[in-house]
Amino acid sequence: MTDDLSNLNLDLLVPWDLPTDLTLSIQEKEVVTHALAQLITSLEQEKIKEETMVKCPFKESIALINQAIATLGTGHQSIPNTTKEKISLKQWEIIDYDRYFNIQHIESETPAICIVRSVLLTYRQFLYLCNQNPNLDPNNVIRQRQGFEAIALLLTRIFNLE
Repeated sequence: MTDDLSNLNLDLLVPWDLPTDLTLSIQEKEVVTHALAQLITSLEQEKIKEETMVKCPFKESIALINQAIATLGTGHQSIPNTTKEKISLKQWEIIDYDRYFNIQHIESETPAICIVRSVLLTYRQFLYLCNQNPNLDPNNVIRQRQGFEAIALLLTRIFNLE
């Protein structure tokens, strides 16, 4: 578990690209369904370990999430050319914020892939954090895991994957 993730950016859709209604292509449905299924499987694995009080590294779950990220890919994305009409912040403020939080705002022709990929990357970081800090408050870990589960189920409904 010594992966250096310090240079990894989290790709987030620009606010004006966030979908309110989304129809996925057949190919998008397949990869998004598969990725969300792997996320839910990983969450269930960690829940079982917790219930049986098994204290072991999150190696299997991280491998599962890495596989889901690789299969999902990045979709069709590009760095936006922000304009004054779309945001009220100055360009340097956006750059400063994004650099501090390792965020890269993107525009995408496949927003579902971008959204699911962002959730997977965030969950993987959570697993690394739990692995590196075994003394985290178990109640907080449970709540965070429940949050990821709620997001996975919400995305499943939003993308009509049920």
